[in-house]
Amino acid sequence: GVDDAVATLRFSDPDTRRVLEGLLTEKQPGLVVIDTQRAIMGIDEKDAGEVRDAYTYLRNLANEHSTTFGVAHHVRKIGDVSNSARERVSGSRDILAAADVHLALRSRDSSPVHGLHLGKTRFPVDDIAAGTEWPLEAKLLPALTPSGPLRSVFIAAPHANSDEVRDKLEDAKAQI
Repeated sequence: GVDDAVATLRFSDPDTRRVLEGLLTEKQPGLVVIDTQRAIMGIDEKDAGEVRDAYTYLRNLANEHSTTFGVAHHVRKIGDVSNSARERVSGSRDILAAADVHLALRSRDSSPVHGLHLGKTRFPVDDIAAGTEWPLEAKLLPALTPSGPLRSVFIAAPHANSDEVRDKLEDAKAQI
């Protein structure tokens, strides 16, 4: 099934690429989330060449299948580097260079998550440009099983002009 195929996804494997491309053709998703880069992409995150190859592959798939890829990636611990979202990306700098949009969950001392920070965008729109941050509220949900860990849910308020912003983003993408 889909779960089995995706659970063993490694971009370096031609069979895996065929499965992924088949799923994109069959399902025609608007959004594909890769969670996490390390677990699924099967690349050395510190190797700039491997990072570029993987993201070039994703960009080509996105264009070919009219979809968007969201790639979840871990950041370095606060203290290893500054608290800047750009500085905290773990691995090669090519990860950030390859992204069209970089969103980072931001934390503060006692709060695990307090905001969603737009660190980079190739599609700036009016007041939504790099540096924009939206407040988030973190809620802990009960474990799915008695012995399981608590699950986090993050809730962000929608942008006041969300329909207008969506139209402008589509216009910006069309001009590229």
